[in-house]
Amino acid sequence: MKKLVVIVLLGFIAILSSCKVSPHTIKKMREKYMDDQNYVALSGEIIEIEEKIEIDVYEIDIKCEEIGNYISYQSSICSYHIFSKEILDLNIGDTIDFVTVPYHFFNGHNLPIVEVKMNGNTLLNIYDGKTNLMEWVNSLK
Repeated sequence: MKKLVVIVLLGFIAILSSCKVSPHTIKKMREKYMDDQNYVALSGEIIEIEEKIEIDVYEIDIKCEEIGNYISYQSSICSYHIFSKEILDLNIGDTIDFVTVPYHFFNGHNLPIVEVKMNGNTLLNIYDGKTNLMEWVNSLK
């Protein structure tokens, strides 16, 4: 019985500790996101758009064949977070050009999008997107 209690407690501790981003991971995120050489421009079709999950963060799924050139991923559909304080007029089926850092820090981590262009129009510029992203990272303390 004691073994069962210990196993259950360890399981809860593991679950709870995985819900928070570690200081080491936050430091790595800051370093990765501050280096302009880590950003790549890609294109893809929006497959799904979630409601805003935080004040300045949208979650979307994009089908992008090019993502496999940068990360080991078994699907061309990947989940992203768009860091924008403005409302973006995006719809399922839209093809967008976007800038991201193709690196997963942990399981379930969505790749950031810091620039969005559609039909030659800039919906989110990279300066504002990176500023919003870094504000989000700094809020993870």
